[in-house]
Amino acid sequence: MGTSLPNPIKQIIQASAEDDMAAFLAAWAPDALLSDSHRKYWGREAIRRWASIEWMGDHVKVTEVRDLTVRGENMLAHLVLDGIYDKEELPADYLGTFLVKIRDDRIARLIILPVGGRRLGKMTQTRMASTCFSAPMPASGRSHPAPGAGLGASPIGSPGEPINAENVLPPEVGKLLAAMRGSDAAAVGKAFTEDALVNDKHRNFWGPAAIERWATAEITGRGLRIDLLEAVEHYGDWVLTASFGGGFDRELFDAFVANSSLSTLQPGLPDALHALYVTPDAGRISQLIVTPIDGCSPVITDPSPLFVSAP
Repeated sequence: MGTSLPNPIKQIIQASAEDDMAAFLAAWAPDALLSDSHRKYWGREAIRRWASIEWMGDHVKVTEVRDLTVRGENMLAHLVLDGIYDKEELPADYLGTFLVKIRDDRIARLIILPVGGRRLGKMTQTRMASTCFSAPMPASGRSHPAPGAGLGASPIGSPGEPINAENVLPPEVGKLLAAMRGSDAAAVGKAFTEDALVNDKHRNFWGPAAIERWATAEITGRGLRIDLLEAVEHYGDWVLTASFGGGFDRELFDAFVANSSLSTLQPGLPDALHALYVTPDAGRISQLIVTPIDGCSPVITDPSPLFVSAP
């Protein structure tokens, strides 16, 4: 459990307060990954374009830090945000979940999710256009070296082409997928470390027991089919693109993925694309973050989530 923000997070907060784009970008690794509203931005140039529209452009500032947890290279914090954006129907103290990986005193990966599924501002045409700034990963066989570590982003497989997880993924990631596909909630729970985190539909589940309950209610019990389309290694994480299908409750899922444009889940379409951010840790998984891929942003979560925490 950490008590203070890592230096690069302090740097982007200070740079935002001072509208200093150069200092803001200097806090990031050159090949960093940013995911915001379920869109991916690879590298400083894509992040700069995103920030010019959706961060600096909206004069977003961090006014309060809550629930800070630091474990090794990974940090989770709830940050209260403010800025010049459409605040209609948003709470006065808008909370964002920041899931960060720090490497060599730089931000290697940042995933921004709303708390409770309430996105910051409306999805305007300008915001939708900013999706075009989400630079793709390099072609298969190329890689981005990580500063000072020799590990960067290395894509395996091609988008849209199924791959054999057992051949390309670390064993612990392959076991997790096998447990999820095999409707084995107990095996899903055992795949995680004692202090592991799963974030799904903007909700946090800590530890194997809570993760097993989540898997029973929303993964293995729903007859979920998972087809792996692409795998990218990035600073020790695995960023997976997967197609979800099968017998899960489509009505509830459609309530979560309420898209405004480039939808991958519409009535009549069989599957839904997701990004899974997986962190292997000594034979098990220490973190799994699941987000839909829709080109824009989900605007609500399930009105009555299936998961009920233990008393």
